[in-house]
Amino acid sequence: MIRKFFLILSIVLYCGQVLAQDAVYVSPLNYPLSLAGNFGEVRPNHFHSGVDFKTGGVIGKEVVSVADGYISRIFVSPFGYGKALYITHPEMGTMSVYGHLERFAPEIEAYVKSEQYRRKSYAVDLYLSPSTFPVSQRQFIAYSGNTGSSGGPHLHFEIREGASQKPVNTIARGIYDVQDDIRPNIVSVSVVEVDTVKGVPIHTLTQRRVAVKGEDGNFVLSNRHPFVIKKPSYFAVEITDRKNNVGNIFAVYKMEVKRSGKDYFGYTLDAFSFGETKYVNTLALYPHTNKTRNDIIRTYISPNNYLSVYDNVVDRGIIKPASIKGEEPIDLAVWDDSGNKSTISFVIAAGEPEETVPETFMTPGRPVWWLSGCRYIDSACSVTIPEKALYESVLLNILYDSTIMKGGYSPAVCFGDSGVPLHKSINIGISDKYLPVTLRDKALLAVVNEKTGRLSSAGGAWKNGYVTANVGAFGKYCIAVDTIPPVIRPLFTDGQSLSGKESISFRITDDFSGIDKWHATIDGAWMLFEYEPKERKITHYFDAGRIEKGKKHDIILTVTDGKGNRKVYEGTFVW
Repeated sequence: MIRKFFLILSIVLYCGQVLAQDAVYVSPLNYPLSLAGNFGEVRPNHFHSGVDFKTGGVIGKEVVSVADGYISRIFVSPFGYGKALYITHPEMGTMSVYGHLERFAPEIEAYVKSEQYRRKSYAVDLYLSPSTFPVSQRQFIAYSGNTGSSGGPHLHFEIREGASQKPVNTIARGIYDVQDDIRPNIVSVSVVEVDTVKGVPIHTLTQRRVAVKGEDGNFVLSNRHPFVIKKPSYFAVEITDRKNNVGNIFAVYKMEVKRSGKDYFGYTLDAFSFGETKYVNTLALYPHTNKTRNDIIRTYISPNNYLSVYDNVVDRGIIKPASIKGEEPIDLAVWDDSGNKSTISFVIAAGEPEETVPETFMTPGRPVWWLSGCRYIDSACSVTIPEKALYESVLLNILYDSTIMKGGYSPAVCFGDSGVPLHKSINIGISDKYLPVTLRDKALLAVVNEKTGRLSSAGGAWKNGYVTANVGAFGKYCIAVDTIPPVIRPLFTDGQSLSGKESISFRITDDFSGIDKWHATIDGAWMLFEYEPKERKITHYFDAGRIEKGKKHDIILTVTDGKGNRKVYEGTFVW
């Protein structure tokens, strides 16, 4: 009897149905859970706000509600979470979120489709009353998919605190359990020196040392000599994590750093608000984190950093040489969300400050203060940096090319350092000196790839002698134009019989500014087409209640790009 009890218990835990304090959530999938991504991963401009459950590389797995409640929101978009359901659980004070779904349960699907037809829009964001779709625990609600900004079939899942809407770490809190006895991997430790030029901090990565794995999760540095601290400095810790039986890499849950046995720096990725998620750009060390699959975490808090995940931080993480007494030990520990721990210890010592400022710091630039921003304009370009768009003050350097960019309509202008992240968009503009008047309405800014020279759309429009755009990154830009309409390629032949088929599809592409909108009619009536940008495909699923079966039908599809160029397809099919 005892053996039977423990067998049942182990099966329950393996399937992810775990008691979490005073609430029990079942698995959203009817098979053992396996992670493709975990909570708090460093992503472009955001933390990963949930967990990604594998679905065997396919779509169409049944998704169920993890607890009693009601569907409070339904979201459909070609981007972001794609097709998503939000279920409020009043008794638990939480909300569960299910993203990248392929389609909803039939009753929900019918409701969404009626709203899409009523609004004549594929993208909808619907907020529902508790009485519209009450659900019970384990009730089938949807099929898993790959919609929106998804890199492959999986289920994105979140538990959010009800009042704050903060997503929480479901693995660390014991809501779900996945097999994991692998300790985090400490890859390297570096010193980042902070100089001050014109009142602006300049950060330089130095003294990188590779970590070597020892026994029982204890790492050591390949170079055992003390880190010599000659200037105000902090550490950059390169870390990563893995879990059993999967090849994915994951975020570390917690870091704790002690200096001479006393707290110096710490953070815990247990929960965060969506309003603070973009501060990931200053938790991690950019641009270095972009060049590796690992996370490089700074033991430093910049002035414009209001993340709530930090704890026990001394002097914003900065260590000044004058404060170091002889050789001081630094003890660093990291945990993953399953409680596995790794440690590394090393020594720091004060060094004599360098007499001269490195030549790289002498690059001219105008100070821009993070708290106030700036506005600059000349005959060639303009830039407006709002207050608190920067994580800390910078030296803004604007460099101009002398020749017109190949494929562009202006010389390239380099606005600032592309390795410095932004918290808010900035507005940049480039003079229309070389832009023909006849092309003003088709003009936009393009990002210039600094390695290949290739141009990609940054959006924007002509106004008062400049082509301007709100952009989310420093870098090299130029003026470009888009006069070419989108391309529509039907995935059927004109007049073809589609009898017995479930859908009709088109491939739609655009050469530069991107697909902006589409409009389709069948026999003169607006019809719903679903857009899947990853496949560059739009699809209409036949509904006998909207078009008559066994007849020839006229179809007109109009696709418009980001600069208003339109392409129209007219044809027929039989269904």
